[in-house]
Amino acid sequence: MDKSSEPAWTRGAWLRLPALLMLAAAAVGAAVLLARPRTVGSLTPSEVEEPCASWAAQAPLHDPGRPPEGWSTLLRLRRDGRDLIFGPVVGHYWRLAGPGGERICGLHYNTGRTSASAEHRSVLLYVVEGRAGGLPVSEEETPQPEPPYREADRLSAEAPSDWLARRPAEPGFVYWRSAYDPRSRAAVPEGFWLRHTALFDFVFDMGDPSGGYPFTHSVRRGIDAQFAPKFVFDAGP
Repeated sequence: MDKSSEPAWTRGAWLRLPALLMLAAAAVGAAVLLARPRTVGSLTPSEVEEPCASWAAQAPLHDPGRPPEGWSTLLRLRRDGRDLIFGPVVGHYWRLAGPGGERICGLHYNTGRTSASAEHRSVLLYVVEGRAGGLPVSEEETPQPEPPYREADRLSAEAPSDWLARRPAEPGFVYWRSAYDPRSRAAVPEGFWLRHTALFDFVFDMGDPSGGYPFTHSVRRGIDAQFAPKFVFDAGP
């Protein structure tokens, strides 16, 4: 066939095929991302309270690698006349959501796939709400991590009943994390009860696709009542 008689729109089409395939793949990938909730705007107010809902609705879909405007990797708190620090936690950004530091809001990203191995390595997984709450133990009785570790865990199933009695009445506050004294590098019995609200369905496996993480579970969009039920005592980085 004489190429001069070939319709103009077909000439060199085979050369353009790889580029067209790449564009098609990109379109499919974009459609998948757009199909998932991009913000908490569609979650009901009973799941994510204000002002946390409005702030999170404006947050980046993927971890920007630095705190978005208004957010921070850690919070500086004032408790009983001394300065304490909460955070940093991998993939998290925080901000105060109430007077006196009694409430906080957080963004929980899948940075490095440390939370959900099957999802995008930096996608926003959860919006986190925190309620300040201390434990009925003295400074000396507060569990501390063994060097060189930063954290010590106590499972809720093994915790004293008076610890669990401090949990907020609202559903989903199953995880407690301490603040720490930056001078003594010690965990303190002051911290926050945290509630995680998922933006879409996924498997929370702490980055272990083998299922070896003891709190691996299928998450459904909304409040994650199965998030790791434990107390984390953080002595700081």
